[in-house]
Amino acid sequence: MRTIKSNQGFTLVELMVSLVVAGVVLAGICSTFYSQHISYLNQEQIVSMQQNLRAAMYIDLPPVFVPVFKLELNPILKCFVSTEVVES
Repeated sequence: MRTIKSNQGFTLVELMVSLVVAGVVLAGICSTFYSQHISYLNQEQIVSMQQNLRAAMYIDLPPVFVPVFKLELNPILKCFVSTEVVES
């Protein structure tokens, strides 16, 4: 007749193999979480920048004076030279 030993536990090799498998699975989960976190931070920056640009479009700024220079050809130097500022 055969007897069954019920008090036999796991061997050291079985425990080490299970720890290695758990470590590989955990490393994969952490890697995925980290890449998703970086993607989230990048998207937050993009959204913030877009909101700031939309807000800036609604600001009514006064017109900016842009100087227009009158150019004349200098025959001695053979190039254009600005002589005065013309207001537009």
